[in-house]
Amino acid sequence: MPTAAAVIVLGLVAAALLRNQRQVLALDSDTSRAMGMHLGRDRVLMLGIASLLAIAATVIAGPLAFVALASGHAARLVARGTIPPVPHAALIGAIFVQLADLLAARAFPVILPAGVDTAVIGAPYLIFLVIRQSKVRQRG
Repeated sequence: MPTAAAVIVLGLVAAALLRNQRQVLALDSDTSRAMGMHLGRDRVLMLGIASLLAIAATVIAGPLAFVALASGHAARLVARGTIPPVPHAALIGAIFVQLADLLAARAFPVILPAGVDTAVIGAPYLIFLVIRQSKVRQRG
């Protein structure tokens, strides 16, 4: 477990250092290339960092459905940007897991795994996001 914690710290530092590149990659491919990005290499690098962070978090916390999906979207809403800031997403994900664990331990007569509660909370939230996004596209 100490190795996973070290991977998380290094991954968060790498993500923070590559913040500007993440924002440029969110633009269309032509604009990103014009700004000097090497799309293939940079996308693989970003995906690698995200995968390592997800793997290390799963090693520490176990498989928790919907946390990564819901916290990233929630962070984007909180930050009001196109790219969810990694610290926002990490903090929202941690709060989400803590609330799900608290709910799993206290709300039912039997103790449920926190993964069950993250799915119960996360699935409706993602359905809400899909409906909201479809309404935005219909207006635009």
